Amino acid sequence: MPRRKNKINKILIKTIFLFAIPALSLSVLIVILKAFFRASPYFTINKVTVQGVDGEIYLKLKRKVMKKNIFFHNLKALKKEIEQDYSDTQCLIIERKLPDELLFSLKKRNPIAQIKLTRFHLVDDLAVMMPQASDLAFRDLPIIFGLENKIQKSKAKMPD
Repeated sequence: MPRRKNKINKILIKTIFLFAIPALSLSVLIVILKAFFRASPYFTINKVTVQGVDGEIYLKLKRKVMKKNIFFHNLKALKKEIEQDYSDTQCLIIERKLPDELLFSLKKRNPIAQIKLTRFHLVDDLAVMMPQASDLAFRDLPIIFGLENKIQKSKAKMPD
């Protein structure tokens, strides 16, 4: 006796193809677009603008990003690198200006106070210690005392 074809199998196969074809088409489209954005000279960075500070200091930074694709820069990592390389500068934001410009908004970190630890450390308006330390206090800046004892006490309480 011949077997009857099962309708459930046909419906299942049709449903799988119904969802697989658009998913496959979408993934192929994404791959093609990614290749277009990567290879297109239209999106190559040709202009780097530095706002807020004198841009001549940042020539090394400009050379690093020039002639590269605008979409394949990790802006968060670039921001961290700027703040590490230029310790007296705060990077506010990095913007992509399509099609070929990168805009850096930078700000000079100005000290507003100094903390007396073993040496005098400058503090900016975000309460972050600046890398410069001095044995002599700056006359124009207020001095914050008393933190040295608290730091020593907290180190003594910490288990090694």
